[in-house]
Amino acid sequence: MLALLGLTLGGCGVDWFPAQVTTSGTSGTSGTSGTAITTVTAFSFSPKTDVVANSTVTSAEITVVLSSGTAKISVAGPNGSNSKYSIAGATPTADAGTVKNGDKITVQHTAASGDGQRVTTTLTIDNKSATFSSTTANVSVAQFSMAPPAVVNATAGSPQTSTTTVALTSGTSATISVLRGQYKINDGAFTSDNGTVKNNDTVTVQHTTASGTEPTVTTLIIGDKSATFSSTTASAIFSVKGFSFAPLTGVVAAAPQTSEIITIGFNSGASAKISVRDGAYKINDGAFTSADGIVNDTDKVTVQHTAASGDGQEVRTIVTIGDRSAVFSSTTALSAVAPFAFAPASITGVALGSLQTSNAITVALTSGTSAKISVTEGKYKIGNGAFTSADGVVNKGDLVVVQNTASSTASTSTVAQLVATTLTIGEQSATFSSTTAASDFYPLLVTNVTAGATVTSNTIVVVLASGASGATTITGGEYSINGGAFTSAAGTVKNNDLVTVRHTAGATTKITVSTHLTIGAQNFAFSSTTI
Repeated sequence: MLALLGLTLGGCGVDWFPAQVTTSGTSGTSGTSGTAITTVTAFSFSPKTDVVANSTVTSAEITVVLSSGTAKISVAGPNGSNSKYSIAGATPTADAGTVKNGDKITVQHTAASGDGQRVTTTLTIDNKSATFSSTTANVSVAQFSMAPPAVVNATAGSPQTSTTTVALTSGTSATISVLRGQYKINDGAFTSDNGTVKNNDTVTVQHTTASGTEPTVTTLIIGDKSATFSSTTASAIFSVKGFSFAPLTGVVAAAPQTSEIITIGFNSGASAKISVRDGAYKINDGAFTSADGIVNDTDKVTVQHTAASGDGQEVRTIVTIGDRSAVFSSTTALSAVAPFAFAPASITGVALGSLQTSNAITVALTSGTSAKISVTEGKYKIGNGAFTSADGVVNKGDLVVVQNTASSTASTSTVAQLVATTLTIGEQSATFSSTTAASDFYPLLVTNVTAGATVTSNTIVVVLASGASGATTITGGEYSINGGAFTSAAGTVKNNDLVTVRHTAGATTKITVSTHLTIGAQNFAFSSTTI
């Protein structure tokens, strides 16, 4: 229900609340005073680089600057990032809250699990947002081998072990995993789970030798390097020459990636089993397949997989031929996104619960061809696609529009009911907000108006019972419904209609003119006083 505003204001000379008030005339100004709607000063976070994978990363502290009152605060980040914020050193939280002027805020999240990968968290205070990002160190692992690389004439069913020492040429730690066996770090227990190793760690692999002619091959992967350890029984009759694939970098996201062609050679024997993990291979001019097969001496082998969908992310395919394995990897380009903004960045005076849509922004990348996209408190669409709130990928030149649903509560002269939608592309973000129309006129009295000027009120929203309508009359001015033509004739308004009134200021100085609007049983007044 709209609040009843004071009717007897003529000659009081009081300014009530600030507002968007327009005047027209030959000269002069209009003045208002009172309590302003809270505004937030823009803020930013510095990114962090070379962080430890899977570690908790905390931003530098920022200070909240508000014009008055309090503001809403929220945080968002990709799934699994554990994005949170802390106010004045309190326990970090992911729940939305409220901040006041002078509060100290930090943001934290869990770093990416891979090398050279980025995680971005967005903090929103009222209608302002900023991103905090961390990028894991680009670890470089020296090529290594197992000692011994192979055991021959082993007893079927017997355990076999081999060791290596981790050597990092950059970074402090690297991921480790194993195929068809187990590993242990220094004096730890054997495991097949993925883990992390440090420079100079001693790694031991272990497997159980199979019976028959097939070798038992364990592949140890540290960072982007791998080595194999094999064991064979006395009946094994072949040995494959070592092979490798050159890694690809700066590739297009989500695009097929194909290795160079390698030629298979044997130290002994003439054929061996081939298998692939996380990709496909082809032999000579055959079709790509992920099924196990047989290669012969001098066969040509090519490997293929689909690149990652995000920036700076790696995909690895492991090919095993007989007692040897190698990794083919591709890493997408680390896109750089140009800053962007919505115009207008905020829409005010909108109907309760209405859908509000931004202008389209064009994705501009200063490097790379695609970037991650995400949204909070709303939805986005790319080109002519459907609106969605799910994370996705955009390409250079794409058109992106955001949409939100306005608050179901009317604003007041001191509290703006605002919905802020933050769109994040790569490391850049922008906010599009909608604010509902007020439930009352403010200011009630506009002073210092030029004689004879047209004085227009702020727009108010009609709040009636659901489905109801209200007879509308006006004295001393005109009104407009939903941006239509101004009229002084009686009419009817519906719930959630937007209404604006106007009148002509007095013809001489110190004259107060009042306009009285009646909607059903509700009465509203809007006045002006000339200079």
